[in-house]
Amino acid sequence: IESILIRFPLPAFFFDASDDNKWLIVDGLQRMSSIRNFCVKKSLKLTNLEFLTQFNGLVWDDLTEDLQRVIEETQVVIYKIMPGTPTDVKFNIFKRINTGGLILEPQEIRHALLQGKPSKFVAELAKEESFLEATSYKIKNHRMLDRDFVNRFLSFYLFDHNAYNSDLDSWMTKAMASIYYMPEEVLEKTRDDFTESMKLAKDVFGVEAFRKIYKDHQRLPPINKALFDVIAAQFAKLSNEQRIVILNRKNFMRAELKEMLAGDPYMFDSVTSSTGDRNRVQYRHNQFIKLIFKIVEG
Repeated sequence: IESILIRFPLPAFFFDASDDNKWLIVDGLQRMSSIRNFCVKKSLKLTNLEFLTQFNGLVWDDLTEDLQRVIEETQVVIYKIMPGTPTDVKFNIFKRINTGGLILEPQEIRHALLQGKPSKFVAELAKEESFLEATSYKIKNHRMLDRDFVNRFLSFYLFDHNAYNSDLDSWMTKAMASIYYMPEEVLEKTRDDFTESMKLAKDVFGVEAFRKIYKDHQRLPPINKALFDVIAAQFAKLSNEQRIVILNRKNFMRAELKEMLAGDPYMFDSVTSSTGDRNRVQYRHNQFIKLIFKIVEG
């Protein structure tokens, strides 16, 4: 408010205008909220002013008409992200200008850009009891970390990992955006497969599910995102008959995965560093698929 009163230009506002009847604020929410709360709702008092200290403590109605007019007639610069802009492009625009205030996590950006059906579906999967149990209730919902895990699953469940192109954020954004166009029966199958995948992971690996177990340990290592996207997605794609075989041979599955992580340096690296690299993503998924078929067909 003080910047406006001293005629100091405000930073530009960015809007997603895909729906011309309902713009989404991409950047400028705090500034816009301050203006609304001071001028329209009249719920804010001016405090901590740097130059116009004589106005500290005033509300909108305390300002003279000429000062109110200064605010009302202030021009601002806005940029509109137009209809038809690809979702991954919008995501990258948002990410590049996401520099002020609380820096949003990538999943928080996806949630903001993909309101409605996608954000609701991801939130619902993150609350599934099977997911909470398989991860031992260790994945927090703070900053949407739990939804980030779910979104990783969706991206490798819905899309072929061999088509992955080394941009994990865009890959996950496209997967979440695709939910807009999914019929209800496809969503239900996705939900069912996710649930069955989580149950199988818990039954096979127990508290070690999605953790990088390659040697004897006294303390459990944390849940590994790269192992999660592999196991969650590939277990979800199995038939019920295949899941039964794996469950019956769970001790062999655990031992083989542990041996793979301990004996294959590139597999270990693929879940340890640069896990979004194209070659590492494809390698870990392909190796785990080979392990699945070794167990199912063995």
